[in-house]
Amino acid sequence: MQNSLVAERVRLPCAGNTNGYPWSFSKCDFDDFSGWADAADAVLQQRGVDLNKYKYTVYLIPPSTCGWVGLGYVGCDGSFACRSWINGDFWGAPQAIAHELGHNLFLGHASAYLPDGQLDEYGDDSSSMGHCCDPRCFSTPQMWQMGWISAQQLDATTFKPGVSKQVWLGSHSAAANAGVRILTPWANGSDPIFLGFRTADGGDKALPATAVKRVHIYQSPVSGTYDAVNSIWRGSLATAGAAWAHSATGLVVRFVSVSNGGANVAVCRKAAPAKETLASCKAGLDNDCNGKTGWADPVCKTLLTAAGLAPPPPPRPPPLPAPEDADGLRLALNRAQRHNLKLSSKLSKARDEAAAKAAEARRWAAAVEQQEGQLAELRVQLEAERRQRFEAQQVLAAARGEGEAAKQDAAALLGQLRAAEAMASAVEGEAACVRGQLAVAEEALGRARGEVERLKEEAAATAARLSATDLVRREAERERDDLELSNQRLRAALAEAEVGGSAAEQQLAAALAKAQQELAVERQRGEMLQAQAALAEAQGRETERMLTEQLRAVQEERNACLAAATRADALLSKLGQHALITRGVD
Repeated sequence: MQNSLVAERVRLPCAGNTNGYPWSFSKCDFDDFSGWADAADAVLQQRGVDLNKYKYTVYLIPPSTCGWVGLGYVGCDGSFACRSWINGDFWGAPQAIAHELGHNLFLGHASAYLPDGQLDEYGDDSSSMGHCCDPRCFSTPQMWQMGWISAQQLDATTFKPGVSKQVWLGSHSAAANAGVRILTPWANGSDPIFLGFRTADGGDKALPATAVKRVHIYQSPVSGTYDAVNSIWRGSLATAGAAWAHSATGLVVRFVSVSNGGANVAVCRKAAPAKETLASCKAGLDNDCNGKTGWADPVCKTLLTAAGLAPPPPPRPPPLPAPEDADGLRLALNRAQRHNLKLSSKLSKARDEAAAKAAEARRWAAAVEQQEGQLAELRVQLEAERRQRFEAQQVLAAARGEGEAAKQDAAALLGQLRAAEAMASAVEGEAACVRGQLAVAEEALGRARGEVERLKEEAAATAARLSATDLVRREAERERDDLELSNQRLRAALAEAEVGGSAAEQQLAAALAKAQQELAVERQRGEMLQAQAALAEAQGRETERMLTEQLRAVQEERNACLAAATRADALLSKLGQHALITRGVD
């Protein structure tokens, strides 16, 4: 092939940075596989390869984290490097390379409907823009889009209702005139219909047997070279007389026969309403597109007969030339007899050939029936494979979604772990602060305990003083009792001495006065001692109350510190468990 090059293998590191964009083989983002291509281009340019000579570049990448078969830019107008990538397991699949180059040439995917009515974006077995990896050409609308085949155009002007159009479809691989494109403006929202005929020739040598020698029907909105749109395979016709109908457009496509390596096809557009009338039957139209007109159509035959019309007579045989005389008659008769014998011989031979052909046709019919049975089995297998492929795609999509969700969950858990670690650090700081406060509280408690001991010692001293005061008070009371006793003795002596004279009385009176003065002094002293004892007792009770309150406050502060320390330890334990769980998930 001219102007093409298969470059030598390029070795790249596992990660790098090209044109300011980091890339790695451990992931498969746009910057990654674009970075691989940029790095490979740089190596090739160092080797002296002029990449500007080549419009399209295909990169065969090693097995990687990329989950696709291949990837390619859709549409290249020459303003940027036109690239496509083939994953490591599909280097040996030419269809994969053709598929991605098709994207470069503005081709979309080749789709088909599954039996359950869902659209499989890669379901068209007749196109390389479908699933991987059977080698085959592109579909009819895609071949027409690239200008590789021409297509007869039918539209509302050239394609009237009730008029059947006969077209010939050449094989994609053998003829340039190999398609029909039907524009359907009378059906709003309906894309054009494409018809094509496929044989196992050229690029279609490996075409699946279920697609060979069939008229294929496609639908696509493509209108020019640069329309990057998907096409849809709508069905195929395998045998003469088989028909395909499209309710949205009223089109009926009928496979007529095979000739000159192509297919003769009849295309009909139903009238509105899609039924025969006396007028359509007289005009030879096919309003219901059943392939029959006039007296050959059972409905028309009924309508024409009811209208009193008779079928046209069969054509007459050509008249014999009139002989001029009897000899001429005999000569003509002999000639007629000889001709009749020849005709009889030919008729017999034709009958024998017809019988042989009938037998051969029966054999062919049996073979066709057997092949149709095998074909039905293949169709069942194909549908099962399509279903399995569709289910596998769904499972793959679900797995990708779960993988993305798992990545998001892991990222969220990592964020939670970091937040938990930050919180743990904050809590550890708070716990250290609480421990410091607890140490201060313990120190204050120790000082309070020392103060309590000191106050206890003072209380003991006060109690000792009170005890001494009690002794003094008891001694005063005892002296008072002694004085009372002396007073009583003096009074008794006075009573006894009254008779002894006034001098003795005066002495006694003086002694009594002195005794009373001493008793008053002692009473004052006792009262003062009692007041001091009461004051000391009140001071002791106040001191005891203050000490009790201080002890209660210290105890409450200690309990609060212990509770704070307990909560901090519990929070640290919980954060430690959360960190272990989070690290386990990541």
